[in-house]
Amino acid sequence: VLVRGPALFSHGVTNAFTWVFLAALAAATLTRVWLARRQIAHVRAQDWPAALAAIEGRYTLPNYMLLTPMAFDFLRSLIYSHLDRDGEARECFTRGMAEWNEETGGDPAAWENSDVMRWRREAEAALAR
Repeated sequence: VLVRGPALFSHGVTNAFTWVFLAALAAATLTRVWLARRQIAHVRAQDWPAALAAIEGRYTLPNYMLLTPMAFDFLRSLIYSHLDRDGEARECFTRGMAEWNEETGGDPAAWENSDVMRWRREAEAALAR
């Protein structure tokens, strides 16, 4: 008896692999969302050591962001400021401002109501204390 094509790639097996892949992708995405929300929750609760632990060791942006990526350095600056790590706080803030100046394109008023501006203001206030 001849079989059309290899049995490994029959519709049933291919379909099963597709569903397994989609389930794994969904689980990974939900985990990233949960981790990102946990970071923000620690900041909102002013639990600075836990907020730092949530972002420690990763300068790169998480794959799934609940923030505008440009806000990440301001968030890190805020956390470091509250932990009296002023050098790191200023370094993150400076990096954030460099990106801010590049991205706003001479029209910072357009960003007035953004999450970036909110995190920038919080970081500025924390640095000023």
